[in-house]
Amino acid sequence: MKPTHSRTALVLAASALVVQAQAQDVRKGLVSYWPLDSISGDGLTTPDIASGNHMTVNFLSAANLTTGRHGQAMSFDGFFTYLSYRAGAVDTGLPVSRSPEYTIMFWTKGLVAGTGATDDRVFSESYSQSNNPLVNVGTHNTGASNTVNIYVRDLGGAARVNHLQGSLEAYNDEWHHVAYVVANGTGTIYVDGVLDRAIPYNTAPFPVDITSIGAIVRGPEGADAVAAHYTGLIDEVGVWERALTAAEVAEVKENRVATPVPAFAPEIALQP
Repeated sequence: MKPTHSRTALVLAASALVVQAQAQDVRKGLVSYWPLDSISGDGLTTPDIASGNHMTVNFLSAANLTTGRHGQAMSFDGFFTYLSYRAGAVDTGLPVSRSPEYTIMFWTKGLVAGTGATDDRVFSESYSQSNNPLVNVGTHNTGASNTVNIYVRDLGGAARVNHLQGSLEAYNDEWHHVAYVVANGTGTIYVDGVLDRAIPYNTAPFPVDITSIGAIVRGPEGADAVAAHYTGLIDEVGVWERALTAAEVAEVKENRVATPVPAFAPEIALQP
C-alpha cells in the first residue's frame, strides 16, 4: 500500500490556502459602508450596505447627489449639511473608534487651502453627553495646507492627538482617497494608498456614541450642536473594527468594497 503522507500534506496545504484566502478578504471586520449613492425615498437616510447602520441625512436631498469617484457622491455645503448616526442600546459596531483597532476610509474632493477648508471634519465620532470626546479626520486646523488632520480628545479634555498633519495633499479640488488606521498605539494616515504619516496614539477607551460625516455632532438627540462643517464632495465611506494592512488599503482604493458583503464567523480580535 502506498504511503498517504504526501496526500495528507497536499490536503493540509490546500486547507491552508483556503484559510489564507479567507483571511485576505478585505471585507472582514467591515462595520459599515456608506456608498453615498442615494437617499431613501422618504428623504431621511442614506444606506449602509454592509450592516444597516443607515446615516440620517441633515439638510441634504437628491440635489446634493453628484458624480462621484464611484457612482454618485454627496456634496456638502460647509454650512448646514451633514450625516449622523447615534448608537443605541444594541451594539451595532458604531462608533468604530470604541474598538481597540479600527480603520476609517473615504474618498473626497475638497476645497483648496485658503478657500474655506479650515479645521473642517470629514469624519467624526463624538459624545452626546459632553463636547470633549472627539475622534476626527479632517482638514488642516489653520488652513495652512491641504493635508489630512487628525484630532483626538478624551472625556477629560486632554488632546491625545493634537492636530497632527500628514504631508501629502488630500484637499485640492481633486479626488483623493484617505485612510486612517489605528493599531498597537499608532495611528497611520494613508493618502491615495500611500503611507503618509504614523502618529503615536493612546487607544485607552473613552465614551463616544455619535458617528458623523461632514461635521462634528454633539449633544442630546434633538438638540444637536453641530460644528466644523466640511465643504466638498465625499464618497465611499467605510469603517472597519480592525486595522487594515497597507496592501488592503491599496486594494480598497483600487477596487472599492465588493458587494454584497458576506457574513463572517466571529473572531477574537483581542485576547482577554
